Amino acid sequence: MVTTLAIDCGGGGIKASVLDEAGTMRTRPLRVPTPYPLPTSLFVKTLLDLGAQLPPADRVTVGLPGMLR
Repeated sequence: MVTTLAIDCGGGGIKASVLDEAGTMRTRPLRVPTPYPLPTSLFVKTLLDLGAQLPPADRVTVGLPGMLR
């Protein structure tokens, strides 16, 4: 089974979960408030910290629907 670490970044929170091939959540989603301000280094650290709390995945997708400040 191929799994995906799916991360959704929004102005209010950054959410992450591991999905199976059908897109079904295999883990309970995690959420942290979006830090402000959010320089690139803190953004990357936040994503790595979330990913480290979840089971290993075969691939990663990160959704950014708009600008994060």
